[in-house]
Amino acid sequence: MNAKVLLCADEESARHPELIGLREENLLEQPWLAVRTTAREARDLAAKSASIEEIWVVSCSDVEPINLAAAVKRDNPRRRVSMLCSQPSGSLHSRTKAAGIDETMTHQVLVEHYAARKRQVRALASGSCDSERETGPCAVPHTGSVSPKPVVSPGEKRATLITVVSGSGGAGKSAVSAVAAATLASAGIKTLLLDCDFQFGDMRELLGAKRAYGVDEVLSGAVPLSDLPRDEQGLCLIAAPRRLEQSETIVHELPALLDSAMAHFDAIVANTGANWGEQHAVLLERSSRALFLVDQRASSLRACKHAVELCARCGIAASPFLFVANRCSKRSLFSSIDVSCAMQGAHAAELKDGGVEVEQALGTGLAYDLVSSRNAFAQSVRELMGEVVGEAAGSLASSEESEAPSRGLFSFRRARREGVLP
Repeated sequence: MNAKVLLCADEESARHPELIGLREENLLEQPWLAVRTTAREARDLAAKSASIEEIWVVSCSDVEPINLAAAVKRDNPRRRVSMLCSQPSGSLHSRTKAAGIDETMTHQVLVEHYAARKRQVRALASGSCDSERETGPCAVPHTGSVSPKPVVSPGEKRATLITVVSGSGGAGKSAVSAVAAATLASAGIKTLLLDCDFQFGDMRELLGAKRAYGVDEVLSGAVPLSDLPRDEQGLCLIAAPRRLEQSETIVHELPALLDSAMAHFDAIVANTGANWGEQHAVLLERSSRALFLVDQRASSLRACKHAVELCARCGIAASPFLFVANRCSKRSLFSSIDVSCAMQGAHAAELKDGGVEVEQALGTGLAYDLVSSRNAFAQSVRELMGEVVGEAAGSLASSEESEAPSRGLFSFRRARREGVLP
């Protein structure tokens, strides 16, 4: 037995590695990997084999993964033990820390560890010093037209990924995502709006693009990224799947979709749902900027702090985080200064309260009318995007200066109703 890594997985996952993100991989044929499905088998092998360097606990057929991970760590404290944690929680974090487990992994981290170990073994076998070269099947899950590359290489184009999150629902993520994407596209920036609220995403309705392709259709190869339809301003939309039951499968495909989209667009705006899951970790790990929205409720601020603490426990770097106080006005409870103080001095921005016009415009699919209006919310989103996109801020400023006088928020709808427009 010359295996360097012991993988503990239940029988179903061992037979179908795609369930744990390792699509098109035959785990039993990897000479560096030993797979065991029960706790006794795993502990026996770990005790007998001195060649095992680390243990990955993904699942187990007969005991809870946390119990198995704790047991193998207790058997040999010097051996590195990592455990898959699909849904991190404070309780689970405390238990893994108390057990001395070295690392908790998301599915994406597991995929990256697997691919790195596979490259290392191939490089040693070929005598090559280039450990990054990989000629066989890639460990990153993919389907259809999505590129299987796990990362974008330094020489390739890499889009600015802006992820919009909040600690709780109702903070305004959908409105900010839709208006931010429309603002960037209106400035001539090649933009993709990706709706990662896989269960209740409504970007189709907010942008008036009910026929937009869903993420499930893009992943199936129904349409390549390069052929995605664009609206009049050049914005591409990948909407949430129409079938809610497909959301769990899509999460495992998300890394490959993001890595491919990075090479096709200048900016990607990703909307997220209220319930935190693995897709949040995948997005935040890749984000150029992550906008943490806080609305005018004390519970929203507390939830934001909890979400940031969760990110810290999962090992997600906080450097891209930008805290945003939403719906600000003279009478609002929180300002950017309040949010900054609550987040220990971190930089915070403000989005003005746009009033009922925001809901009315987005509710009727008139995001671009809102962007071109004098609405305070739309103008503050423009300013925020200028801060976020950096070098492209000049195009946002020039776009704003060259705009014709606002034609009124609902002029387009009125013109269509009166027969002026088709």
